[in-house]
Amino acid sequence: TDFEQLKQLILIQNHNHKSINEVRASYEKDLSILRETNTEMKCRNKQLERDRIEWESFRKVFDMKCEEYIVEVGIMEKRLRESEKERNTLQKLLQKIIQDKIDLKQKIESFELDLESATWNRNNKSLFAKFESSSVPRTLR
Repeated sequence: TDFEQLKQLILIQNHNHKSINEVRASYEKDLSILRETNTEMKCRNKQLERDRIEWESFRKVFDMKCEEYIVEVGIMEKRLRESEKERNTLQKLLQKIIQDKIDLKQKIESFELDLESATWNRNNKSLFAKFESSSVPRTLR
């Protein structure tokens, strides 16, 4: 019976040794999976960090461009206001010039009428003078 107990203990020991090897193999497999997953996660984390830095850089460039465009829009709006002011000034000058041209045209027409009238009067006076000095009797006149 001691021999049988010893035999059973050896069997149990072999069985335990086999179980320990299975547990060890499972542990090694799990450890390998964890190491692989950890390596993948580190790589992914590095990639995400590079992406974050890249996007942060894009964001800074975007913010700088926005600031530049805001300043540029401000400058353009100022130029637009100045151009509108200049346009209004030129519009008023053009209206004044047109009015002056109309006034001058009227004066020229008035002078031409006065000149025509004076010429007509002069011509008629000389005609009347010729008529009076002619041989037509006064009674017919």
